[in-house]
Amino acid sequence: MISNLENKHHLTEIIKGSAIAFTLKGVGAVLTFILNVYIARILGVNDVGIFFLATTIIFVFATLGRFGLDNVVIKLISSFSSESNWQGIKSVFKGSLIISVFLTACLSILLFIFSDWISIKIFHKPELVSIIKWMSVRILPIAVITLIAESLKGLKKIGSSQLIFNIGLPFISILFLLIMPSIHHLSGMVFIWNSSAILVMVFSVIIWRLIIKNYKSEKPQPDYRGLFQAGYPLFIIMGLNMMITWSSTIFLGIYNDNADVGIFNAAMRTANLMNFLLVSVNAIAAPRYAELYHQKNFSLLKLTAQDTTKFMFWLSLPVFIIVMIFPSQIMGLFGEQFRSGGTILLIMIISQFINVSTGSVGYLLMMSGNEKLLRNNIFIIAILNIILNIILVPRYGIYGAVIASGVSLTVQNMISLVIVRIKLNFWTISIFESKQKSGNHG
Repeated sequence: MISNLENKHHLTEIIKGSAIAFTLKGVGAVLTFILNVYIARILGVNDVGIFFLATTIIFVFATLGRFGLDNVVIKLISSFSSESNWQGIKSVFKGSLIISVFLTACLSILLFIFSDWISIKIFHKPELVSIIKWMSVRILPIAVITLIAESLKGLKKIGSSQLIFNIGLPFISILFLLIMPSIHHLSGMVFIWNSSAILVMVFSVIIWRLIIKNYKSEKPQPDYRGLFQAGYPLFIIMGLNMMITWSSTIFLGIYNDNADVGIFNAAMRTANLMNFLLVSVNAIAAPRYAELYHQKNFSLLKLTAQDTTKFMFWLSLPVFIIVMIFPSQIMGLFGEQFRSGGTILLIMIISQFINVSTGSVGYLLMMSGNEKLLRNNIFIIAILNIILNIILVPRYGIYGAVIASGVSLTVQNMISLVIVRIKLNFWTISIFESKQKSGNHG
């Protein structure tokens, strides 16, 4: 058994860490929302659809190039950090960075070469060609930024991590938009998107070097084979998760016009404002889960997971209520043409609320050695998602896409919730445990 004092200490540390992450992530979420609204108002519903479709393609390629190593560095660096093993930390980071840079550079070149085929043969949108060509420059910087941000999370440098990824990118983009009004057009947005990513990448490298230089160790000797082996299952998980998250945008891009893509993505980015609560808490909770599991402190792992779930539920509830009451008005911020997406936003916010309310089920499985079960769950959901999109999008358009997305996210979280109960022997939603005990007592 563990003492209440010990549990309170761990919860307090997570809440304090989450408060920093929550504040910074909240600032980043607001900046990102303002940026998306600004872009939508400048470009209009059709051009913003092209822009969001291109950014989705870039995100997919950047995720593939990281090969799951952004999650590997959280897990390994947090474990090495608890042992003050700086040789291990530097070796993991160096190896992961070299692999990611090589893979993303290759993918950038491939995307540039095949941009015509992708734009015309798959999406039937010739206007997408030049946008993809130039935006392929962004793939490598985004991969490097993400890897450094996740490595900083492993070191529990939550403020630096959030500053790099969640604040730096939207802040610099907004700054460019304000000081360069002459490029307020589609190609100008691509220039701003690329420039901000390159600047933040340079900034993130400087931050990492400043933090790490004070810790002496021998010259890092990366275990590339070990990193590939560790990254592979997480790469599959990230790839499948990516498919679930972005396939609706891809299918809309194939079957529907640019306006539908624009409205759908505006709604999705608004609904993701709630998701920042989950991400903020996970920023400090994920390395803590890995640490507690590594120490075999399962009782404290359970209480930490349940308390963070409660914390996220109550924080997300006001956001959920506001969006449920004013969906069309919120969508109208992007422009009058976006008001019709109110129902789309309603469906998305419900699925996101369920996502947050189940807690950090994905990270719990990932950080406790259950990556294969998580992968199998996501694989099933990815197939379900593709089937739903193939059936619903050609027939029902944007409504088919949002139903496919919402159903997939909800089912995925419900299954992960049950797997956590089976493998770790507890529910992340503590009220389920109370009901189970009452039922067993009866």
